[in-house]
Amino acid sequence: MESKLNKEFIRDMKSSYMVLKGDGRDHNYKNKMLSRYSIPGFLSIDIKSINNVELYYYDITNLKTLEETYGTRVFHFKDIKELLEGIFDAIDNGREYFLEQDDFILYPDCLYMRENTDNLKLCYYPGFRESIIGQLSILFEYIMNKADYKEESAILLIYALYKESRENNTTLYRLRDILKEAFPKDIKVKKLKAPQQIKFNTEDDKICAKDNLISDIKTFKQPAGEENVYQINLNGEYEKQEEVSYYETSTFIMAGAIAAGALSFLFVLFRTGALSDELGHPDIIKVTAGLAIVICLSGYALTKVFDPKKKSTRLVTKIVYEDITEKPLRVDKVADGKSDESEEASQTLQEDNSVTTILSEQEDKTEILFTQLSLPCHYLVEKNSCNPVEIPVETFPYYVGKDKNRNQLILKEGSVSRLHAVITKRDNMVFLTDLGSTNGTYVNGQRLEKNQPVQVDNSDELAFSRELYLFKIKE
Repeated sequence: MESKLNKEFIRDMKSSYMVLKGDGRDHNYKNKMLSRYSIPGFLSIDIKSINNVELYYYDITNLKTLEETYGTRVFHFKDIKELLEGIFDAIDNGREYFLEQDDFILYPDCLYMRENTDNLKLCYYPGFRESIIGQLSILFEYIMNKADYKEESAILLIYALYKESRENNTTLYRLRDILKEAFPKDIKVKKLKAPQQIKFNTEDDKICAKDNLISDIKTFKQPAGEENVYQINLNGEYEKQEEVSYYETSTFIMAGAIAAGALSFLFVLFRTGALSDELGHPDIIKVTAGLAIVICLSGYALTKVFDPKKKSTRLVTKIVYEDITEKPLRVDKVADGKSDESEEASQTLQEDNSVTTILSEQEDKTEILFTQLSLPCHYLVEKNSCNPVEIPVETFPYYVGKDKNRNQLILKEGSVSRLHAVITKRDNMVFLTDLGSTNGTYVNGQRLEKNQPVQVDNSDELAFSRELYLFKIKE
């Protein structure tokens, strides 16, 4: 995505410059601010005048554009947040010098950085005068097309920003509030108390396990005539990070000042006799009216001070212990329809979540029995179809919409948004999230709020605009 600016590039022995030609208007004040001060987040600039035409030389030595940096990379949540925070900080710095925000160039081929998004430099071009919100909307769309779609928090953040930027009355403050409140939620990292050990009774016993699934595996050799038991222990201690909202200390100080001011005002009214009658006694009507006015004013001020939008957030780490021991898998030993006490069994947990039991006899070869682990499968079934087909939901996140490149379930209905909704899975629970769609996402007839995950269960009716599906879970 390239801007339509007429850019030239000059390189000498030591430096590289991007050159933009002035529009011929008088920008004396802005030019002085840019020449005299080194503003954080701005590209260094040298302004030259040739034949009464201003030329802006931006120093881009050892810098790459956003387009070059992320040509073959994807945006993660951290990258998006750092990039946009850098843009908003540079805009704030420009306000301190009374520089208009619509003169920033936010196209991907004009945003410069070194290696990471935390070294961002913006190009300020006097006279550019293109809506900053419109430019951000184009930038959000560019990031959305290159975001990591396996990272739910990154997708929810950039899509929320994109939808807000398309609203008629949106402001930079609203966009910044969305960015400020965004944190990756419910990050769970397994913390094991001791190194893992795998014990075998004989050298012939072999157990293959997925490293990220099984905490401890043990095989036990049972006495002759009994069943072999395969046990999986998934107990463990976890670090769980949760997002906590809170008010800063300055908020409570301000609230205390408001309360003290209200009490002081009442005291002054009593001392001056404003609430007394002609004989100097308290007048009930005046006292009631005075109290009502003070309570209303102070209450209104406190609601502004304790506005939920002004809450700060932080991540709190908690240690939790989860006991999720699986029941033993029992496989009866069978050889030619008879039980044989002399057989020995070894079991293997395969990559496809199945258990293979290999039975060996003292004299004969092995006989293989196969037992499939019962794992839940998720499906979407079109409700109003004459020949309903079960659509497997195999990977998470599972995106729904009419964009052919970014969704797993592609709907042709015209009222469905390009990126309509997403199905996610967390702690064996399935959630549906509306991604700010135009015509809404529904669960059992109830419309979902945008970017708010709602748990769905077996046989729930899901509606993506006018497209109806039943959500099925099979064991």
